Amino acid sequence: MLDRLVILASGLLALLLAGGCATTASLDRAIADYEAGRFSLSLAEAERAANQGDAVSRDEAAYLAGLSAYRRGRDAEARRWLSSSARSSDDWLAGQSLVTLGSVENRGGDLRAAARAFTRAAERLPDADEAARARAAAGWAYRELGDDANAREQFSLAKVPASGPVPPTPAPPRSPPSPAGRPPAETSPAATAGAFTIQAGAFREADRARDRAGEIAPKARSLGLGAPIVRTKSSGSGGSIWVVQVGRFPDRASAEKVKSRLGTVNLSVERAPTGG
Repeated sequence: MLDRLVILASGLLALLLAGGCATTASLDRAIADYEAGRFSLSLAEAERAANQGDAVSRDEAAYLAGLSAYRRGRDAEARRWLSSSARSSDDWLAGQSLVTLGSVENRGGDLRAAARAFTRAAERLPDADEAARARAAAGWAYRELGDDANAREQFSLAKVPASGPVPPTPAPPRSPPSPAGRPPAETSPAATAGAFTIQAGAFREADRARDRAGEIAPKARSLGLGAPIVRTKSSGSGGSIWVVQVGRFPDRASAEKVKSRLGTVNLSVERAPTGG
C-alpha cells in the first residue's frame, strides 16, 4: 500500500525548455538526470536550483532534491530537503513532500515520525483518495508502534479496515510527480473546442490559489492565454478545493504544447469545465 503513495507519473514534471533563466536551466537538467537514473547529478542540480528563483521554484527544486536523495539512500539529505518543500504554500507539493518524508522515516525505522508525516500529508493533499492512502499509511505505522487508539482513528478516517497486513517499505519514486498525484483524464474522441485547460495547482485555501494565479499571470498573458482563473471544485469528500486554470484548447495536444512554454512546474492538462 505504501508503495502506491510514491508512484509518480512519468514526464509530467516537464520544465520550460526555452527562457534562459538559471533556475529553469538547473531544474531542467535535474529533471533530465533524475529520469535517466542519474540521481547524484539530479541532486546536485536541484540543490543549485533550490537557491535561486522565486519561492515556488525553490520549493519545487527542494522536492526534487529530496526525491533524488531518497533514491540515493541519503536519508538525512532527503529529510532536510523534504522538510523544506513540505512548508510550500502549494498543498499538493507539500502533501507529496510529506508522503515521501514519511517513507524516509519508515525506511529508517522511526515509525512515530513516519506516522506523523503521513498524517500531516493527509491534511494537505487536495485529492481525497491520496489523503485516504496517507491516513492508511499512518494507521499502519501507529499499529506497529502498538498505538491502537491513533491507529483506529487513522483507519477510520481513511475508511479502510484495520485488519490488513502491514505494507512493505515503499519503492522509491522513479520519475517526477504528476499534479494531484494522478495522470490527466483520458481524451474523448468527441472532444469539442475549448474542451481542455491547463491547471496550475489545487489548494484547500482560496488565498493560496489566488497567489498561485498571480505568480503565473504575467507569463500566461505574454502567451496570449489571458488571466488565470481560480475555480472551486469538489474534493471528492464532500468539501471543496480551489484550482488555478488558464487557457482553453480544442484538444489535449494543443494544451500540452503550450504547457511546456508556460515556464513553471506542477502543471497538468485537464478537461475544461462545461460552460466555463
